[in-house]
Amino acid sequence: MLVEEGRDLLTCRYSRIYVLCPAYHKTGGPEVAHQLVYWINNLGGDAYIAYGNTERYKIWTNKELYKYVRGHVTRYEDISDIEENLVIVPESAIDYVFMTKKVRIFLWWLSVDNLHTNVDVSDKRELLGCIDQRVDKHLVQSAYAADFLKKNGIDRVRISRLADYLNDTYLNNDIKKEKKENIVVFNPKKGVDFTKKIILNAQNIKFVPLSNMTTEEVHHLLMKAKVYIDFGNHPGKDRIPREAVMSGCVVITGKRGSAAFYEDVPIPEEFKFEDDEKMLDSIIGKINESLERYEKTVIKYRDYQKRISGEKAEFIEDVKCIFFDSEAELNEHSNSVE
Repeated sequence: MLVEEGRDLLTCRYSRIYVLCPAYHKTGGPEVAHQLVYWINNLGGDAYIAYGNTERYKIWTNKELYKYVRGHVTRYEDISDIEENLVIVPESAIDYVFMTKKVRIFLWWLSVDNLHTNVDVSDKRELLGCIDQRVDKHLVQSAYAADFLKKNGIDRVRISRLADYLNDTYLNNDIKKEKKENIVVFNPKKGVDFTKKIILNAQNIKFVPLSNMTTEEVHHLLMKAKVYIDFGNHPGKDRIPREAVMSGCVVITGKRGSAAFYEDVPIPEEFKFEDDEKMLDSIIGKINESLERYEKTVIKYRDYQKRISGEKAEFIEDVKCIFFDSEAELNEHSNSVE
């Protein structure tokens, strides 16, 4: 148990909690999985990260994530399949739902669009029907995921929010110390075809891809840039747009996935565009305006920055409500999805 000194312990509802995660990866999903293990343990539970594909790696835990688990590590195949235990299954590992008999299952929807399965079903609604009797609760990282579940027949009382939060690198940013440059940053892994059209039609603008960079290099670039654009699919409440906002960037997005939901991407509507060629002039005009009038434009993101700053405290409260008794039991449904 990894307990911070002086912290009052709560009573966990489960004997042991396992959080599934691919071995050695360090992206948004694996990071929040490790953070969840950390907070369950610090609040008084007994949680382990459970890795899959361990045969591919000599070292299972990425060095940047080890601080969250410190040896509270196991493998999928070593999970104790008893009723007193709980397994948190991300939607990317949904097939695991069918591999156990007794252990309780919470399905954690960190994304919607990245749902993959080996189960022979014709559509996602049929898949949800197959798994729903085996799943005790659905946890959602985004309003987009909650909407998807409700539209596909999942009772809202069985859906609870469990989002994520940025690490302290971004929460402790001092934007005022950085000198901003006329740079527009984009993620080349998302919406690349439409982004190329923007770049081709905006030769006067300097675009820089977030490509082949360390975590520190990404942070440094976002701190220098004035604008971040993202016209890819938003399978969940994505991290990079939030990291960009906390780094003082004006964020301009499309309307796919979670970007269509104000609860997930709460930026003014004037900064959201359909990824349609007819909108190219409007998008480029907004980029130029954001670069030229940066100081006046970035002010519009202060409320979003405040919301992001509060996500860590919100996450901890959600962990208490979902996994623990004590005072959390009184507010058991306080994070239920409406």
